[in-house]
Amino acid sequence: MEAKTDTLARRLRTAPPHAVVNRLILNEADRLIFDAIARHGKLPSSYLYQFVKHLRKDVGHFTERLTEFYNGDTLGSYLHRPVDQFDAYEARYQHAVYRNARRAEVEVASRGNLLKYPPAGSKWFVHQLMQACVGATFELLAPEATGRRYISRAAVLSSKDCGEARTAKNPMAIPLDGGKTLCPDDLFALENEEGFKRFFMVEVDRATESMRPRMGNDRKKTTTYFDTKLANHVAALRSGKLRPWFGFAKPRVLIVTTDRKRAEDTLDELCALNEPEFTLLFHIAVEPTFGSNWRVPKDLLRQLVDGDWMTIRGARSFIDISIA
Repeated sequence: MEAKTDTLARRLRTAPPHAVVNRLILNEADRLIFDAIARHGKLPSSYLYQFVKHLRKDVGHFTERLTEFYNGDTLGSYLHRPVDQFDAYEARYQHAVYRNARRAEVEVASRGNLLKYPPAGSKWFVHQLMQACVGATFELLAPEATGRRYISRAAVLSSKDCGEARTAKNPMAIPLDGGKTLCPDDLFALENEEGFKRFFMVEVDRATESMRPRMGNDRKKTTTYFDTKLANHVAALRSGKLRPWFGFAKPRVLIVTTDRKRAEDTLDELCALNEPEFTLLFHIAVEPTFGSNWRVPKDLLRQLVDGDWMTIRGARSFIDISIA
């Protein structure tokens, strides 16, 4: 089968894999790529490069290597390009997004790195991408900014200090009273030289859910509202259920949303709960890249680490949040 090309005879990004080599030989940098995707989920080429730039200096050669993994060899591909990325308005001009193919997953597993606790699932591509980019940003930038070691979600959940979540079918589904469940999007920790760990639960919010029902409308059982998730977070903190589940009691809750108005509405909702002992643990940042006219980010979301976060008592830096 001939490769699909445009009018200038250039191969299209949307073309199916088309092997041009007989065998691909893996090296250390290649394995780091597969591991990063296994930890966070599908990631853009610009992010994947950040994980291997100490080994691969030439960005052009690196992107060519990703293309080789997408096309594969006689045994198949190592990477896939999710087709949903081509729905973006700037799809032709943005970094390609990759996820591990079955062959890469087998390679990760062969080295004992296949995660027992993979990234939380979501049926929405942009939500998955946003979650992965937020998580990778913290892994890559937080240690240098704070002087603390990054501990991934999988490492937290597999630690001997973790509670019931360690053996649960869905470790990110925290059981609450009344049959309710809280499922944060991500989880990580930062550890200082003395071994003290600061834990974080992460929510990525594209403002696709209503904050609450419209005036005069009842809550529908089939509809989710963001104020319910906020209330469940507070309930989990108040009830003390996080310690027997995760092994820690009062994590910082980081909410990354796409719109300033949405962030302000979230603050108003937290204030309305009138439980400052717990709502002071919530911090909100705005990242418009993943809004309605979303695009693949060109760089790490540096403002999450370098900028300020909104709280019910004013702005705080990430370093302050991590250390205080």
